[in-house]
Amino acid sequence: MIGILKFTGMISNFSVWDHIINTYVKKFHEQYNVYPNIFIACELTHRKIDFRALTHHPERLTDDDGENLKTSSMPYWGIRNFEANNYTLRFCIDNKLPDDMFMLVFDAAPEFDGDDGEPIPEEVEETQYYYKKCA
Repeated sequence: MIGILKFTGMISNFSVWDHIINTYVKKFHEQYNVYPNIFIACELTHRKIDFRALTHHPERLTDDDGENLKTSSMPYWGIRNFEANNYTLRFCIDNKLPDDMFMLVFDAAPEFDGDDGEPIPEEVEETQYYYKKCA
């Protein structure tokens, strides 16, 4: 059984934040032979990602029903999941991480009440957007 695996990264250029995360996911996979399933960063880093997603690639944002941002009836409050071909990252918050830094985590049975961050609240319907990474 695999324990909790962690890998730290930094977003140095938010105009290509999705490519940077994808690059670190590949490094994580190379090191551990499993894809991470959790992305943890502080609130400010999440806000920077949201801003860039909204201004650069709003067409990649979809709600739970697969509706894009323009056609969805749900207001936008942030990204919940980052989806790519081989993996999905659940976005979580940990304000102990420095701005622009993030942690990728693999946890087969995540519980979001420990020191590794808290999930973005699911009870707020407006946070149910997914960012679909293009290949």
